[in-house]
Amino acid sequence: MFKIAIMKYIFLSALFFFVKAGSNPSQEVQPSKSKISFSISNMIVNTVEGSFTDFSGEVFFDINKMENSRFQIKIPVASIDTDNEERDKHLMAEDYFYKDKFPYAVFTSSFVNKTAEGFDITGKLSVRGESKTITIPFSYTKTSDGYLLKGEYEIDRYDFKIGDKGSFLMGRDVDLEIQCYIVEKQN
Repeated sequence: MFKIAIMKYIFLSALFFFVKAGSNPSQEVQPSKSKISFSISNMIVNTVEGSFTDFSGEVFFDINKMENSRFQIKIPVASIDTDNEERDKHLMAEDYFYKDKFPYAVFTSSFVNKTAEGFDITGKLSVRGESKTITIPFSYTKTSDGYLLKGEYEIDRYDFKIGDKGSFLMGRDVDLEIQCYIVEKQN
């Protein structure tokens, strides 16, 4: 009986060690040092710039084993800021982001690949009930408490049924700039 108890203890201890050693420390986005900004042409001659002032995310970024990296970012669409309160309010309407039905834009990675310039994150972007698989190239800089990731991507707003297709008032392509500062999660 004693021998069986010892064997169980050794087995459970080894199992705990392997599970613990194989688990990844959790990281999170630090919104105060991160930014998601965008620009889109307006009436052909102007450009509207803005940002999303609120977002959160669970991430794990492993520079040594990119295949272990993962990202999930959640952006409340109501946090849009174009420096024009009326325009921001209009963008929450049914013909644009339709905030009442779809309050968040969400990006969930499915694959992270190291490149010569940094890495690519492939995943599903869901906005306004529409989802599309996209790949965003990123560069990274090691910081004292984590990483600063920078990426740019062009989104076709038609893919997400945002706004009228026939209008010259708003361009079709939206240029995104992403700065994502990630740190170890504080328990």
